[in-house]
Parts: sequence; C-alpha cells; structure tokens
Amino acid sequence: MTPKRIIVIISLIISLAVSGSDPAWADSRIVAIQTLKVPPYQAALQGAQSLFRQSFTYVDLADLPDADIQADLRISNAKLILAVGTNALTAARNIRNIPVVYIMALHPENIVSGATNITGVDLVIPPDIQLTALLRIIPSIQSVGLLYDPSQTGLLQQKAASAAEGLNLRLRSAPVHSANQVPDLLKNIRSQIDIFWMVPDLTVVRPETVEFLLLFSIENKIPILTFSEKYLKLGALVSISADPYDMGRQAGEMARRILNGTPVQSIPGTDARTPVISVNPRVAAKLGIHLDGKVLNEVNMVE
Repeated sequence: MTPKRIIVIISLIISLAVSGSDPAWADSRIVAIQTLKVPPYQAALQGAQSLFRQSFTYVDLADLPDADIQADLRISNAKLILAVGTNALTAARNIRNIPVVYIMALHPENIVSGATNITGVDLVIPPDIQLTALLRIIPSIQSVGLLYDPSQTGLLQQKAASAAEGLNLRLRSAPVHSANQVPDLLKNIRSQIDIFWMVPDLTVVRPETVEFLLLFSIENKIPILTFSEKYLKLGALVSISADPYDMGRQAGEMARRILNGTPVQSIPGTDARTPVISVNPRVAAKLGIHLDGKVLNEVNMVE
C-alpha cells in the first residue's frame, strides 16, 4: 500500500463520524478493516467474532479501488473499529472519535504512541514466556544472542534483557542500524552464545539476512529460536508464535468491554497470551541436539 493510498484511507476513515448513515449497514457496531486475506488474519477475525452474536462489517482496504473507498467506508454508525494487521492499524491510527482495537499488528507501540482511543493485542509472545519455553526444550542453554534495530525492537530487547536476567540467562545483544551489519555482528558474538534469537525486526530479518542466519546456524551448530513456523522448514530449530484465534478472542474481549462502557484508556494494550511452540526434529538431529520425548509430546513437530 503506497503512502498516498494510506493517507487517502486515513482521511476517509476519519470521516466516519460525520458521514451520513448507510441503510445497508444500519445495524453495524463493529467494523473490521484489513489489508490481507491470509489464514492467520482470518483465524484472528473468527476468534473475535466468536464473542459476538452480531456479525461484523468487513472492509478489505487492499481490495478497494480508490474510487470506491468513500462508499465502502461510509459507516458513521460504527461503535468500534477492529484493525487487523499493521497496515490496517496504520490506516486507522488518526481516528480520534471511535475506539480502535488492533490485532495481528507488528510492534503497535511504534504506530499508536499517544493515542487515547486505541488499544489491542501485541503480535509477539512476551520474552519471559518465550525463554521459559526455550529452557524446557533445551535446558542446557546459558547464553542467548539477539540482534535488534533500536527504532523497531528496542522495547522488545529491553523486555528480553529483563526476562533473561530473571532466568539466569546471559543475553548477548547488539544494535543493528542496517541489514549489512548483521553478518559481522553475528560473527562477533558467535563464541558467546548457545542459541540465536531471531525476533520480528524488519532490519534484521530480510531475505538476504535470513539465508545467512540459517547457514550460520548449520555451520556453527548454533540453533535458532524464531517467531514463525515458516523458518523451521528452512532450518530454524524452534518457533514460538501467538495463537491467532486466541488473539482474536483477546481483542474481542477488549471490544466487548469498550462497547459496555469501559473507557479505552482503562484497557491498555496487552501481549498475546497463548503461545504456539513448534520444533523441527530434523534440524535438532543435524545440530546434535537431543530433545526430550516428553517435551516433544507437548509441542508441534514441523519438518
């Protein structure tokens, strides 16, 4: 979505409160806006919808020709907007007179800072939960490597450092300002880490750097903890991600509270609460890592 298109969408969404009512949407209370129709987004929407008898009004911003946006967003009777995904949240962030609840948005704190009518569920599982799960899978881990762009995942790194300290782990982290820095920075810490933690940072995780990270893992026998199952099939060992359906239910619970009169300011943004843990046993064998059978019974197996 181009910046110009996002600006157009923002200005049209802001007009929700002043537009005339649309008879076709006369009973609408929650309007769900999204830019992608992908399985995780659809699962999140199903989770949110499961808490309501009334169907949502769905607006797919990515599919709307510019000429039709005004007609499709003329929903002045909307009581709440559910923004699904980072682009949808970006499009909705300048709304001030209608509550907005986000799901499936990456690093929402960088988008909605200062807004008093926006809340939602962070896409990333809290670092303490991730590291605790990691230690159950590989109890021998003592040191974790992490590269991060302070402008994107600085807050996540701070939480990770606190979580690691609480679990008696050493976190070897280094700031990254360009993807070109990733190889050298990772080589600098390779002798100090037992596992590399790949966090959802768009500076660190790019097609060219992912290829390097996976080769680095195999060559140095240093496993990778990542945030998406898709990287397990490429060579990462463990992924810990959020359950999209339950994230949707979390957002739905927030929406229900808001519609029942609770001020948005009283419902702060929260972390996803249900982790999905997956392991690639083939990669474990290649790296010489023994995985306890009891633990494996409790996680998803991906090869």
